[in-house]
Amino acid sequence: MNKTRRYLFNMFSQMGLEDSPELTVKAEAVMFIRAQMDKKKLTQKVLAEQIGWTPSRLSDLLRGKLDLFSYDKINEALAPFSYVIHAYPKLERSKPAKATREAA
Repeated sequence: MNKTRRYLFNMFSQMGLEDSPELTVKAEAVMFIRAQMDKKKLTQKVLAEQIGWTPSRLSDLLRGKLDLFSYDKINEALAPFSYVIHAYPKLERSKPAKATREAA
């Protein structure tokens, strides 16, 4: 795990957020998008047009409103840079319902 990912994961975990692994991946993607925009000198308006979003929608992502975006939506923003998030859902066994005892 690289330093940035470890830092983000620790930060989200310390905040008590159960979805800290997901938030970590999304935050890394946003930082990557920002870096690529700077590197390629892209404005929010230009990138928004490329991915078919409004500039305000892209602004929400870049300002860290991560809960508004699924992996699929973030992948739309990553597409111009030829990157993608691969998310693998975790299969967990459901907890059995607690049996209730009737008082005799």
